Amino acid sequence: MITEAKSMACGNCGRGLFKMFKDNKGLLCECTGCHAVTTIRCSVPEVRLDWAEGNDKGILTRMDFD
Repeated sequence: MITEAKSMACGNCGRGLFKMFKDNKGLLCECTGCHAVTTIRCSVPEVRLDWAEGNDKGILTRMDFD
């Protein structure tokens, strides 16, 4: 469980559930309520997804539904 970070919510509808996608421009975060999309871009040349301390349940990964 994440205890020291602040929760994020959609700036349009206030919902706190999102789907994450990756394309050639960066990461896309789509609200599951109103479908507003936020693009996440990093200013450093590397983005890493790592296991959080104490996490044994999994990390974000790409989903292929094709």
